[in-house]
Amino acid sequence: MWRYLVYTYNGTTATVYVDGVQTNSKTVALNTHALSTGGAGLKFVVGQQNEANGTNTNSGVFGSIRYGRIRVRNELLTPTDIANTFAAEAVTFGRATPTVVSFTASPTVFLPGQKVTLSWTSTFTTSASINQGVGAVAAPSGSVDVFPTVGTTYTLTVANGAANATAQVTVTPFAPPALRHRWSFSEASGTAVNDSVGTAHGTIIGAGATRDGTKVTLPGGSPATQAYIDLPNRLISWRNEVTLEGWMTINGTQNWSRIFDFGTGTAGEITGVGGSASGTEYLIMTAQVGAAQGTKRLALRDNNVEQSVDLADATTNGQQFHFAVVYKADGNSGAPQVRYYKDGALIGSLNTTFRLQDIEDVNNWLGRSNFTNDNNTQGAY
Repeated sequence: MWRYLVYTYNGTTATVYVDGVQTNSKTVALNTHALSTGGAGLKFVVGQQNEANGTNTNSGVFGSIRYGRIRVRNELLTPTDIANTFAAEAVTFGRATPTVVSFTASPTVFLPGQKVTLSWTSTFTTSASINQGVGAVAAPSGSVDVFPTVGTTYTLTVANGAANATAQVTVTPFAPPALRHRWSFSEASGTAVNDSVGTAHGTIIGAGATRDGTKVTLPGGSPATQAYIDLPNRLISWRNEVTLEGWMTINGTQNWSRIFDFGTGTAGEITGVGGSASGTEYLIMTAQVGAAQGTKRLALRDNNVEQSVDLADATTNGQQFHFAVVYKADGNSGAPQVRYYKDGALIGSLNTTFRLQDIEDVNNWLGRSNFTNDNNTQGAY
């Protein structure tokens, strides 16, 4: 097998490279001689040894070697110079074909106008290029910044004059959030609450609700009799992230009433008014904290352990507002965070360790609590 050997000396250190890679080094003071002991010039010898008198060794120290090329330089080659020479000549000596070790993009999902960095490492290459208008790039390794506007597949091609190799990486634009469900409460009568985007149709349960084709108005009061809106099971527990948003009007105070309560309680799924249960796991936004209408609670509960925050948020009865509760899986430096927005402004947030998949959401309610001793909401959606 042909091997590419390099020996360098920088005045203090001798270094040996094999096939473009450093294998050894030693700090040493060279003891070289220009003349033999007889005063004659010493020859440059390979495969054999000079004696001090200028003759070749007679001790039988002969190399059984084939030489393809020999170079002696009066300059110090750098490790990159040596690696590049090996890559350029390896194929000539039947040693290697180009190989792409890695070709990556960071990030792989980009926002409009965002920089994407392509990075690569290869071996046995003397040239490299990337398509999509990038052109020639550094070999055998390097990086370059690109600014894609659409999903793009980049192809890296590396070569050494005798062969080439390729690798690909694909980057995609960030997909805007998809609307999964929408309940517009546009039915003029009846108990149906239709999902105009998906198939998660809901129902008005209980007494006293009214509707006019644009909204549902709930009377508030006891969950034993009064109306609430029941949405289908499993709306959030199979999501990694979710936003619950809508328009509502609070018309009066009801202790511990809910804007929404998605979860379950000690009685499991409840399909009608009444029942007796305490909430065990849920994602909730309350309309008020106890009797205080100026405060709302944002909470996640799992296995009867609650993580919550009470947020100052004054409510004017009869005044419509927009709410949005966002669960972001990595919103707190990689950990989950829940955020509450009112009329487009961030009111506050809750850092949590709970995942949406932790929530058994079989009682997904608007205007009712999984604690059956809390009042139903008095207001309109």
